[in-house]
Amino acid sequence: MSTGRRFFFFWLGESSMQCAAALMSFALGVWVYQHSGSVTAFSNTVIAATLPSVLILPFAGGLADRIDRKLIIVSANAALALLTLLLLALLFADRLQPMHLYAFNACASAVGAFRTPANQASINSIVSNDALTRANGLMGIGKNVSTLIAPLLGGVIMGGAGLNAVFTIHFVASVAAMLCVLKALGHPGAASVEPVRADRPLRRDVLAGIASALRFFEAEPLMLGLLGYMMIQSALISLATMMIAPLVLATHSSAQLGLVYTSAAIGGLAGMSLLVATTNPRRLMLIVVCADAVLSLCMLSIGLVSATSSYCAIAFVALAAGSVAEGCASALWLRKIPARNKASVLSFVSMLMIATMTVVVAVGGFVVDRVLEPALSAGGTFAQAANAWLGIGKGGGVSLLFVAVGATSVLLCACMFAHPRMRRIDLLVPDDRSLNVIDVRELPSAE
Repeated sequence: MSTGRRFFFFWLGESSMQCAAALMSFALGVWVYQHSGSVTAFSNTVIAATLPSVLILPFAGGLADRIDRKLIIVSANAALALLTLLLLALLFADRLQPMHLYAFNACASAVGAFRTPANQASINSIVSNDALTRANGLMGIGKNVSTLIAPLLGGVIMGGAGLNAVFTIHFVASVAAMLCVLKALGHPGAASVEPVRADRPLRRDVLAGIASALRFFEAEPLMLGLLGYMMIQSALISLATMMIAPLVLATHSSAQLGLVYTSAAIGGLAGMSLLVATTNPRRLMLIVVCADAVLSLCMLSIGLVSATSSYCAIAFVALAAGSVAEGCASALWLRKIPARNKASVLSFVSMLMIATMTVVVAVGGFVVDRVLEPALSAGGTFAQAANAWLGIGKGGGVSLLFVAVGATSVLLCACMFAHPRMRRIDLLVPDDRSLNVIDVRELPSAE
């Protein structure tokens, strides 16, 4: 089942952008933690990179439903390129400060908020419904390959050429992504919108987009349940993902951290490859819950080990399961949301998930630095119990957080699996039957 030539260019551009973003994120994250030694400071970099999205995403979805999505994506890539040029100028002028990097994360987050719903909705405009799972698998492969090579490249580049090379790569990737999107969405109608929307005031259309998202969830309460599940689950997973660096760097080098990241990316690549090889699975929700359960057990167990080999093995399994869950969940959303307001609903979902993740990450960093670490260092009853039952001693605040997050996530998966209607959401919520705006020459051939 083919996803089409236009999707290939779209995927190529998005993958190059993801690779550059992962490289930038790794380089800046390691630099901040090594210079501060604070989990809270490290979590603040994540907050700076996510908080603007919460405020912008609802309006971004309305824009993506109102104007040409190609224009939004190309403009966003151009803005990222200009932001990177500004960082390069500050670096060459020897005036670059850590605050500039936080500001870059915030601006990139704002730009990405406009880019994300337009990207997601554009996939549905160039790929048929039956090929959505495979398309999301290919998108996940690009993401995980980026995560695979970013730690290795980041360590080599930062140790050699430094930040200027990282910034240069990010700039080149932004330009390349623009060209690929122009090629993919250049076909007439590839990112078209309803003509009546073009004549409405922007503010009215944005508010209408938010209202349409609310009406969708009011009409489909099971999808509202799915949203609640994914908000909590993705926040817990994001917290665990962010805490991997402090966990490993507490007792190992940045080179070993890169090895753990690489193992995780290989696992993610394996999971997405499995999705690509699968022909249009029907019971997506069951797959999501089962894969999330495996991921949750991995999060719990990684807090109980300390060897690099154990970190690598668990990270491999965790990302393999997580990639399967993410790809199937994305396909499930795209199948169920009506085409006329797909971007609005997706941006609303992204906004709530990012908002939840931001709060959980902020609380997680605070809990480690101000609650768990002092409690373990005090040597009282709590520290003795943690050491006796879990083998976690002084300095193991991050490890204890992983155990708590993993246990909570396992319980959440069990609740979802025990709910019969949520298990059967694929069958109970009707698919979107709107005609995809695709070239008939790119429709999958009958098998």
